[in-house]
Amino acid sequence: MTEYHVIYSDQDREWKVKKAAAQQASATEDTKQPAVEKAKSLAKSNRPATVYVHYKKPGQDLKPVQNEHSYS
Repeated sequence: MTEYHVIYSDQDREWKVKKAAAQQASATEDTKQPAVEKAKSLAKSNRPATVYVHYKKPGQDLKPVQNEHSYS
């Protein structure tokens, strides 16, 4: 199963869509909602997949999951 994570980058000050274990982001957005929509679109195109949307917690490396969306 493919996993996508929507995370906030403190360093770049943007939201990133990252495929699990990927070095680079699949997409970047200035705000959270467009990043979530992009992640959902990628997940729907690469089923089965799950999107994990993380909280924005500046200064915290491991940000907790806020929402999870699964596509089979």
